[in-house]
Amino acid sequence: MSLFRKNIENRITTDQNADWDYLIDNFYRDSGDLPDIIFENCGIDDWKKFVDLVNDKYKVQFKLYEDESVTEKINFDTVNEFWNGNLEDGCMASVFTDNIQFNIFFGRQDEIDHDFDRREIKNFEDHKKMINYLNDICNVLDKEAAIYAEGTEEILLARVSKDEVKYYNK
Repeated sequence: MSLFRKNIENRITTDQNADWDYLIDNFYRDSGDLPDIIFENCGIDDWKKFVDLVNDKYKVQFKLYEDESVTEKINFDTVNEFWNGNLEDGCMASVFTDNIQFNIFFGRQDEIDHDFDRREIKNFEDHKKMINYLNDICNVLDKEAAIYAEGTEEILLARVSKDEVKYYNK
């Protein structure tokens, strides 16, 4: 029995043995939902590292809901203002890896929360761009990312660490 078949039977496979057909069938279904990417057990220092990374390495749009203004970098002081209750309407950011948009929400200080549209991942190269983005964050934070079905932490789709990706079948 191949390692790939054995892993499927165990309801898990790793990025090293996932092929594009497997990913389409089990991870990139054209469902239109926006899976949640969560980095848990974060603090202000983790957020600062994350903001510095994406501001330095990726195209960013940072939006203030109050006046609908958009800038090309996340303003960490503004995010802190929101967390401290001094900015009523909040803010969000979008980070881009070519054609893939990750939306970052600043709702909680203890987790870094993203979502993305699976339909933007059109081929294995796009998939690698997404994984490289998550690996960058994993390396900077020394944390693992969990990818859940939209709006629930009950359906785990994948875990990404510095050097491994594990996919979970539903």
